[in-house]
Amino acid sequence: MQGRKVVFLLTGLLVAIAMLSLLSRGLESRAQVTPVETREVTRRDLVATITASGIVKSAVRGEIRSELDGRVARVNVREGETVFPGQVILELDRAELALEYDRVNADLAAAEADLAHLGSMRADSGQDLEILQAQARLALARTRFEDVSRGPAEVDAVRAESALDQAEMALREAERDAALMKELYEAGAVPRDTMDEAVARFETCRLQYEVAKKEREAIANAPRRADVDAALAQLREAEAGLALAEAQARSREAAERAAEERVAHIKAHLKLLEKQLSATRLKAPVGGILASLIISPGDLASAGALVGEVIDPGRLLVEAAVDEVDAGHIRVGQRVKVSSDACPGQEFDGVVTYVAPCAIPERGVSRFNVRVALDKTHAGPTGGALRPGMSADVEIITARRSGVLAVPAQAVAMRGGRKVVLIAAGGKVKEVPVACGLETLTDIEVAGNLQAGDEVIVGPYEVLETLSDGDAVSVKRDNPRHFIEFKVE
Repeated sequence: MQGRKVVFLLTGLLVAIAMLSLLSRGLESRAQVTPVETREVTRRDLVATITASGIVKSAVRGEIRSELDGRVARVNVREGETVFPGQVILELDRAELALEYDRVNADLAAAEADLAHLGSMRADSGQDLEILQAQARLALARTRFEDVSRGPAEVDAVRAESALDQAEMALREAERDAALMKELYEAGAVPRDTMDEAVARFETCRLQYEVAKKEREAIANAPRRADVDAALAQLREAEAGLALAEAQARSREAAERAAEERVAHIKAHLKLLEKQLSATRLKAPVGGILASLIISPGDLASAGALVGEVIDPGRLLVEAAVDEVDAGHIRVGQRVKVSSDACPGQEFDGVVTYVAPCAIPERGVSRFNVRVALDKTHAGPTGGALRPGMSADVEIITARRSGVLAVPAQAVAMRGGRKVVLIAAGGKVKEVPVACGLETLTDIEVAGNLQAGDEVIVGPYEVLETLSDGDAVSVKRDNPRHFIEFKVE
C-alpha cells in the first residue's frame, strides 16, 4: 500500500510539474504579444511649410515730420480721415516768416535797381571808348616823343608829307562815317554801339591827323630841347590818363560785381524763406488714412520731430521672424497663407517679398526677418479685415509634391545606417529600405519596394525599436488605426 502511495505521489508530482511548465510557457508567450498602430501607404499631395508669427503692418506708410520749429496754428485733418498725397494736414504760424519775406523782397528790389543803375552808368560813360581814346593818345605821345628825341632825317620830310595826306583822307572819311552813323542812330536804324565806334574812329583819325601835321611841322624846324621836354610831358600825361581810365573801369567793374553778388545773395535768402514758408504747411507724403496725429493747435513743433503718420490700409504686409534652421528654405516669391486670431476662420493669401540677409539675435536664438505682402485684406463681404498692429501667423509654402507615395513621419526608422519602414505582410514583419523625398511636419515622401495599401507600423515607439525582420505577427483590426499584435517565436 505504501508503495502504491509513493507511485501515485510521484505520478501526481510529475503531472503537476508538466502542467506548471505548460502554464509558464503560455504566460510567457502571452507576455510577448504587444499591440501596435499601423497606417496605410497612400498617394497624396504633400506641401512643406514653415510657420512663424509676426505683426501686420501697412506696406505704404509715410511719416509727417516738421522741418521747422514753430507753433501749430491750424489742424485740417483728424485721425482716421482719408487724405490724398500732398494734402495739407496742419499749418504752423507763419506771421514772422511772412514779414521777413516781405522785407527781403524789398531788399531785392533795391539791389536790382542799384545793379541796373551801375549798368546804365557804364553804358553812358562809354567806359570802353575812354580806354581806347586814352590808348590812342598814349600811342601818339610816345611816337611824338620818339620822333622829337631823335630829330628828323632827310627822308622824313617826304614821309611826313605823305603821312599827313593819308591822315587827312582818313579823317575826312571817318568824319563822313561818324555823321552818317549819328543820323542812322537818331533814326533808330543802328544801335548806339555802332555810332560810338564810328565816333571813336573819327577821334582817332583826328588825333592821327594832328600828329601827322605836327610831325611835318617839326621836321621843318630843327628839334629844340623845349620840344623834347614838351613831348616827354605829353607822354607822361598820356600814360597817367590811360592808367586813370583803366582804374576807373576796374572800379566800376568791381562795384558792378559787388552789386551782382548782393542780388544773388538776397535771391538765395529769398528762396530759403520761400522754402520755409512752404514748410509751414505739413502735407501728407502718401495717400491713405491719417493713422496718427500727436500734435494739436497751440502746441510747439520741433524741427525733425514726428507729428503724424499716414498709412494705406488696403496694402498690408506681415513682418515675421523665422528660426535660422528654416531661413535657408525661404525664397522671395513663395506663396504664404496668413491667419490671425483677430479674424477667426479667415485666411489671407500673400507672397514672400523680402528675406533679411543677416540674422538678428533674439534671446540667444538667431532669427531672420521675413516680409510677406498680402494679396488682399478681406476674406469676404461680411468678414473682418486685418489692420496694422494686429498679430498674425504665416505659413510659408516652401515645396509641393503631387500624387506621391507617403507615409507618416514616425514610420521611417534607421536600421544599419539606412532608412527603412516596417510593414505587416502575411503575418510577419518585413523591413523595406526606402529613399525619402519631401518631408512635411507629419508625412514623408518615400520611394522603394512599396505600394499604396501596404500597412506600415507607426507605433508605439518602443515596439518599433524592438521589432526585427521576420517576426511573426497577429493583426487585430478592431479600430480604424489597425492595432496589430505581434507574437515573437
